[in-house]
Amino acid sequence: MQLAFPKFVKYDDRDWLNQKFHELEIARIGFKSKPVKAIKLQATSNCQNLLCRIAEEEDERAVTVHDRIIVNGIMTDEEMTEYFLSTWPLAEILYHIFNGNLYDSLSHFRARSDYFSDFDKKCRERVLKYFTDNKA
Repeated sequence: MQLAFPKFVKYDDRDWLNQKFHELEIARIGFKSKPVKAIKLQATSNCQNLLCRIAEEEDERAVTVHDRIIVNGIMTDEEMTEYFLSTWPLAEILYHIFNGNLYDSLSHFRARSDYFSDFDKKCRERVLKYFTDNKA
């Protein structure tokens, strides 16, 4: 599936002023933790562009915005996953939190997207590849 709207373009801060009021959640990685933590890819449109951001939240309150981009064109499942996981390095973080324990890492998160059906699978593949490549 393709999400219409990458040609990645540098964003202008004034484009983001009212984004949070009109955002759509494209993808989410939720964690089994206290406080409840999630990383989300959110987007809103601005004329022909899609304004995207990776945001971190705890107990449903925004904590940090990790990155913002403007997408102009088509964002495929692979491009969205690559953008998300290069901005917020899931595999590397899990590897260090769980000391290289793959089972604990894979059972600690759930990725989902209403727009990209294989998002959870792609995230798990990325974690598995990272763990395999970094095995001591």
